[in-house]
Amino acid sequence: MINKSSGGAKVHLKNKLALLTILTLMNSACNSGVNIPQRLINNATFNSFSQDSIGSGMGKVFFKNPLFGSATPNAYTVGFNNGTGVYFTLPASIINFDNKLVTVNIDGTHNGKLVNNDISVLTGAMNDNSNIVPSNVGLARPNANGDWLFSTVGDGNRQLGQLMAYYWIGREKDQANATLANSWHASGKNISIYSKCYDANSRFSLSTGAGLNAFWEQNDKYVCMSYLNGFEAAYDASIYGHEMGHANIDYGTKGQISVGNYSSLCTSGGITFECCPTVDGCAGAIN
Repeated sequence: MINKSSGGAKVHLKNKLALLTILTLMNSACNSGVNIPQRLINNATFNSFSQDSIGSGMGKVFFKNPLFGSATPNAYTVGFNNGTGVYFTLPASIINFDNKLVTVNIDGTHNGKLVNNDISVLTGAMNDNSNIVPSNVGLARPNANGDWLFSTVGDGNRQLGQLMAYYWIGREKDQANATLANSWHASGKNISIYSKCYDANSRFSLSTGAGLNAFWEQNDKYVCMSYLNGFEAAYDASIYGHEMGHANIDYGTKGQISVGNYSSLCTSGGITFECCPTVDGCAGAIN
């Protein structure tokens, strides 16, 4: 979906909670660094589904990535302007990628919301103080037929990104359990997913170096996705897969994944890396 800018694109990696670099929607990486304190303030809570109406309908999502390949014409170019100190997209306007959407089944929703026992797709946003607060973005809703059909353009609520979260996290769980029974440790945890969490040029982003990223917040148990103009990290299924991978490891190890000898710095060939302190391995390498 994005082409790397030839003008020196720069994305910072500073969050111990695994900020996901997005220079292209084909390639991403995590790194470790300082903590960014955050507090979860849910704008919705769903704890009991005994009286709920469970929905099933059709939806349209991107299959993995909106545009497969960084050389695709009319994709976004994303970069960082060292002179102004802000991120940019070219074009700044929203590109219509609707012809890349594919039809899928959307099952297990509750009361017309993208919620199940595993996740709640919410619309909170990160404020300047690194707290999730309610936003003016509305929750995604199905149409009168119970179908979840959204566009990449003309939707101020960015409902397509919310649907991407719900659908692909569900598929990740299915794949994990099919590969190894009961290996999806995030089941039944009601994890909050914020698909439109922070603007890459917000004070939060620029002050912490978050940039065009996504991350799993280990303390408060939520996933936070960035956006900039028409570009949304939420449009890439692999990013949800990556961050929920951190969540799964977190729950699978009962939080021990970041305890103890997380990692240390080492140098090889003049390049500094994050390495395990001993040959016995470390949590950082697993995570």
